[in-house]
Amino acid sequence: MKKSLIALLFLTALTLSAEVLWEHTYLVGPGWADEIAVNSVSQCQDGGFLIGGYWYVGGPETERCGFVVRTNADGLQQWVDWDSLMNTHPVDHVTQCLNVFEMPDGSVMSVGGYYSSPEGYYLIQRDSNGNRIWVEECEDADIYPKDVILCSDGSILLSGHSASFPMLIKLNQYGDISWENTYFTDMIQSGAFLSLMETSDGDLVATGYGNVFVTNSYTLLVHKISSEGDSLWSHTHPDSTRATKGLGLCENNDNDLFVVGWATHNPHPDGPAGYAALFTPDGDRVWHHFTEVDTITTTNDYVINIPSISKFLISASPTFFNEWVYQTDYDYNIEWQRNDLPHIFCLAGEQNIVFASSYNTWGITLMLTDLDLAPAGDENIPPPERNLQAYPNPFNPSTTIEFNLAEPAHSTLCVFNIRGQRVATLLDEPLQAGTHSVTWEATGLASGVYFARLTTNNQQMSLTKLCLIK
Repeated sequence: MKKSLIALLFLTALTLSAEVLWEHTYLVGPGWADEIAVNSVSQCQDGGFLIGGYWYVGGPETERCGFVVRTNADGLQQWVDWDSLMNTHPVDHVTQCLNVFEMPDGSVMSVGGYYSSPEGYYLIQRDSNGNRIWVEECEDADIYPKDVILCSDGSILLSGHSASFPMLIKLNQYGDISWENTYFTDMIQSGAFLSLMETSDGDLVATGYGNVFVTNSYTLLVHKISSEGDSLWSHTHPDSTRATKGLGLCENNDNDLFVVGWATHNPHPDGPAGYAALFTPDGDRVWHHFTEVDTITTTNDYVINIPSISKFLISASPTFFNEWVYQTDYDYNIEWQRNDLPHIFCLAGEQNIVFASSYNTWGITLMLTDLDLAPAGDENIPPPERNLQAYPNPFNPSTTIEFNLAEPAHSTLCVFNIRGQRVATLLDEPLQAGTHSVTWEATGLASGVYFARLTTNNQQMSLTKLCLIK
């Protein structure tokens, strides 16, 4: 197994009306990756967080690998590990962590899927310090996992599709299969469950899509299942003029089920639009809406209920590069929307929300805010001056690092190698407002990638990549 990379973290300011309590970024891939994605974020019993996803590097031997990050309650990284299975599989057997969560005994379980032949899923259990306890693999060309949740009884539920039909697999804490079922086999030609949740009454709900015989287009699937895998009720919405998919699920204060996803005209003349529907606990649809506000085309929707204010918080990605977060009431009246927040979140207590997202192509970010996320009208809160630049870059053997301070601050400037080890401390002293520069002499260090990190008053950090070439 490859060595895990220790995360570099820094704090950045965001133009928000909400109070950002902290924000940290972690290095999770092998240096500069072609793509880094966050698939899940969950909270542990001690208030810390677990983040799962994957990094991807192209080239002659395409490489994709799942990752897991464990933090404390303040977002400070405790450990990072990869879901690497290279000891038993060739280099092209790539992995993606779909979800990572703390088990009742305090261990950490990451569950993911293979995205090259053979398909299937895997589980990796680690102790609280990130050391592997066991690995369980299921290689099956017919199983394509899409979502994973931890149930209240300590079991693990995995969804996706098997032999082209929506599938659920329930596993015990050791990865053994408790039951495995496919659904809608008599109603659709193909389909998949894309999102899962456990309801307050202990049952299970899955949503996704199916290709219905009568319309020959995708239709929304919502299915409620007992904890033993028995079907309780199902809903499909075949429509010859629209194709629909369910991508996100949550339960409101009245135990109604809220589904978000996308819909598009058939055969797609106007592009995709957002879709939302509300169901009673017994499966009756209360309402459904199509809207352009939450238009998505490529990625999942994420939705949470905020009980203290009786609101839904929803995120969606209209394009590869644009993400929206918006708030609605229980009737889906959109109260505000914004595009400057990360797009995966979990509720952290009754007053705070945690957001997680990839950060460009070398790390991921985790941010804790209060609940007041509404945009501040036309007010523009300028971010503090914290730019950090280096020239020349690449360099040999010295470079000048320059930064600007908007106000006086105690400033620390350090340099780290690719493993997160500090190799130099260039500044650790109070500085006045204005432009400052420091020269770093890298004589005696090996060629490679380094990172300069500026910390001011222990509240703001800025990071820049340095390339030493000899």
